[in-house]
Amino acid sequence: MQKNIFNIPVFILILLIGLVVSCSEEPEPELRTREMEWAELDSIIRNLEADGLDVDTTDRLVFYIVRKPGEGPTPKQGDVCSVEYWGYFNNRLFDDSKIFNNNLWVFPYQFKKEVHEVLGLIDVIGYMNQGAEVDMYIPSDLAYGSKGKDNIPPYTTLFYKAKMHHLEPQ
Repeated sequence: MQKNIFNIPVFILILLIGLVVSCSEEPEPELRTREMEWAELDSIIRNLEADGLDVDTTDRLVFYIVRKPGEGPTPKQGDVCSVEYWGYFNNRLFDDSKIFNNNLWVFPYQFKKEVHEVLGLIDVIGYMNQGAEVDMYIPSDLAYGSKGKDNIPPYTTLFYKAKMHHLEPQ
């Protein structure tokens, strides 16, 4: 009988410790900053260059790699572009809520948010010609910025793969 009385307080103590541990708050995830994003982007670009890839930069600081050069002119204001693209962040494909006919986005070229929410995508398309295939790294300043969007956190660089299928001058 003495043995059972000793086990009850030990059991209650273990239960209380378990309760306290299980109810403790999880630490909040670290908030992303522009500085963190640019440090990550700098590391990505340095690794790409170390791998021998030619990384170009637009005037607005979007980084891109021409995987396959195209032919002809690049788009001017109002030219009709037919582009196929895929967007990624943290190695995950994301849907930016566009549904296109035959997987092609056909639009008159303009650098405006009304054309596409991710201005960095439009920026690099301005450097592409027909048949070009490009990888691009778009800083959040030209994407979803300090607020993020849906499951994309604030200050997140986006990665896009794009192909210019057709370019029709106005």
